[in-house]
Amino acid sequence: MLLQGDEFFTKAFFELHTCRSTGMGAGPIPWDKIRDYALWHRIDYDFIEDFINIIRQMDNTFLEWDAEEHKRKQNLKHDPSK
Repeated sequence: MLLQGDEFFTKAFFELHTCRSTGMGAGPIPWDKIRDYALWHRIDYDFIEDFINIIRQMDNTFLEWDAEEHKRKQNLKHDPSK
């Protein structure tokens, strides 16, 4: 459930999601991209650290989910009965 104000962070996360490196798996969203997003959107300087931390927490949750999905897909490849 989204709370009032959450849509800003959700939109920011999905926009920043496009900046991550990919290869063997998804990498974290680069710190400088999060900072640049905050500056571009004129987030109050006193809130930038909080903004970075919130996006980082969202990203960590995504990366954990992505790793689990990758494991699940690998297991399905090796054992289609699951």
